This record gives sequence, C-alpha cells and structure tokens, in this order.
Amino acid sequence: MFRDARVIRVNPDRNSVDIEYRSTTEIIPDVKVAGRVYWNLQPGDYVLVGYIESIDNPVVVDKVMLRGDPRIDNSDPEDIHLIHEVGPRDDDGVITEVTGRVEIQSDEGGNLTLTLSGNLGNLKLKMLGDEGNINIEADGAVSIAAKGDVVVNTRENAIVAAFGNIEASAGGDLEATAVGTVKIDAAVVELGKNAAMALVNNLPVCVVTGAPHQIGNTNVKV
Repeated sequence: MFRDARVIRVNPDRNSVDIEYRSTTEIIPDVKVAGRVYWNLQPGDYVLVGYIESIDNPVVVDKVMLRGDPRIDNSDPEDIHLIHEVGPRDDDGVITEVTGRVEIQSDEGGNLTLTLSGNLGNLKLKMLGDEGNINIEADGAVSIAAKGDVVVNTRENAIVAAFGNIEASAGGDLEATAVGTVKIDAAVVELGKNAAMALVNNLPVCVVTGAPHQIGNTNVKV
C-alpha cells in the first residue's frame, strides 16, 4: 500500500521528515526516507509513502510532483505525479543527464497513467477509471514475447487495424472458427500455392470439394 503526503519538516540530524497525509491531514513525525530521496526534499514537497511490514513503520520511497514542476505540462492542480529519473550523477548525487524516467500520474477521476521514457522513445499506458479502458501508446514498435501461451479474451468485439500489412503465421496448424458468417473482401484473394492461380469462376468445380462454383466471383483464386 502507498499513500501520498506533504513534507512538514526536514530533520537533517536524523535523515528523516515529518509528514502530513493528504487524505486525512494526519501528521506523522520522524519518518525515515529511502536512499538518495532525502537529499532533495524540502518542506512543502509531496512524497510517496510506503510501509515496512505494517502501517506503523512508514518510509518515504520517492518524491511526488504537483503542478509547478517544470517536467509536468497541462496538469490539474489536484493531479498527483510520481516521477523517478535515472542517469549519471555527479559527486553530490545530482543527476547530470536524464537517460530514463518513470512517471505515474493519477487524478480525482480515478484515471492512472504510467509513462516510461528513455533515449529511444516513450511508452504510455493509460487506465481510465470511469470507463475501465486501458490505452497503450508508443513512439515506436510494440512487441509481445512469451515462452508460454498468449491468450486474448473479450466479451465484446476485437478489432485489428493497420495502415500497412497484417501478417499471421503459425509453426503448426492455423484454425479460424466463427458462429456466424466469415467474410473476406479484397481486391484479390489467393488460396494455396498453386502456380496457375486461376479464378474459381474459370473452373467448373472446386478442386478441393468437387462442388460446382457459384457464378459471379471475380476475385478468389486457387
């Protein structure tokens, strides 16, 4: 469990802070701070608080950003941002060049956005609280690799759309089943690897089933 809080006082002699939870205005004194997070904390900063074993042992795990931070654009004042940056540091522990960043943003509507940024691009995952939808945005390609099965289930429609080509391949069998009608509409539909690839209209019967071909088909070849 995590909670967000505001820093009331910094205790340099103990490397701790006094905090006030945003949700309850409860003040907790002398809260420990994890690692390098302490170095940049000031009264008024917002922080993310975690717990070790129980809620009686809180610890500040990272800094939370609100409007006013130059890294945040077009945010509502009540939005909460958790930003963690990585990169080479100088002797004082200050990052000299940001090479990667993780940002978590939440708002009062229950929406949650996770953004992963690096030198090669960004990946943004949005979870919309009211609608329950999940949106994934990426600057580049998105790939999924799994050693086991990959299963996609939905109680509604599934849509695959691309401005370019779509390819499906299988090392074993490829099976497509439908309770209703299967429709294929294309300029040309080619089935199999027959070198001749004659239109089915030109053949009196189907070479697979032996059934007569219907008249009027001008785009299916076998």
